[in-house]
Amino acid sequence: QETSALYELTRGLSAVRGIGKMADTAISLLADVYRMEIVLFVAEQDGISLHPKTASADDVKEASVARWVIQNGQLAGRNTDTLPSARGLYVPLMAEGQILGALGVLPENVDYLFGGNDINRLETYASLIASAFQRARRAEEAERTKLESESQKLKNVLLSSVSHDLRTPLASITGAASSALMLRDLLPAAAIELLGSIHGQAAR
Repeated sequence: QETSALYELTRGLSAVRGIGKMADTAISLLADVYRMEIVLFVAEQDGISLHPKTASADDVKEASVARWVIQNGQLAGRNTDTLPSARGLYVPLMAEGQILGALGVLPENVDYLFGGNDINRLETYASLIASAFQRARRAEEAERTKLESESQKLKNVLLSSVSHDLRTPLASITGAASSALMLRDLLPAAAIELLGSIHGQAAR
């Protein structure tokens, strides 16, 4: 059963793209394994997001435990020496020395005790999820880098094209305005002012 669960989790995480979908897949599969509520706290640039968003762990106490786990890279919560009054048990999502979030299991039974085997299994699942999240982030970074590179190329082509296409007519405008201003003795003051504005703005 354990091997089957690991296989299903690995296959499920490989079949989807993006951290959000990976989180949903992991929660669904582990909920079947543990028959308990499963939550994922994901560390992001602008804070920590909870999956699913409607989870009962969305309260100050449980969130503070998850935040401690993410900051310290150690398990905490129920049946541990750290913040044991929490409803859930939380383990860090760690890949390549980087903490990406926390995986939590919240039993309905207030007297439920997590054994050593439960914790070992949870840490194994957390490791698989963290590796999948790391792959997703690298893929997103690669895609972002590619888009930025293509955007820069497009910008350079556009600027080059605009520069070339504008240079000739602008040169004609400034030349014509400059020539007209040489005839200022023959022109009314209003026309001279307008020609000066045309020449100045075209030059700018």
